[in-house]
Amino acid sequence: MSDEIVGFHCQQAAEKLLKAWLTQRAQPFPRTHNLLTLLELVEAAGGKPPPDLQEVDTLTPYGVFLRYDEPAADAVLERERALELVRGLEEWVASSG
Repeated sequence: MSDEIVGFHCQQAAEKLLKAWLTQRAQPFPRTHNLLTLLELVEAAGGKPPPDLQEVDTLTPYGVFLRYDEPAADAVLERERALELVRGLEEWVASSG
């Protein structure tokens, strides 16, 4: 499986987790795949994800590659780190409920 596919699914998981957190708190959000935008909305709504989860924004490009663009030739996904980020985000969302 290619890095683009793995990155896409990790980005989607992170996006849905952030949107679920916002939805649970009745916080509006735009139609976006940009994880930094969503993180900023979470923080503006009083959420405090652990600082290391800010790195989840590195997955944002993978949410766009398969929809709109060709992948960057130099894009290299650190798969284990991507999975750690999604798992950490999932744990944070679950515990901040």
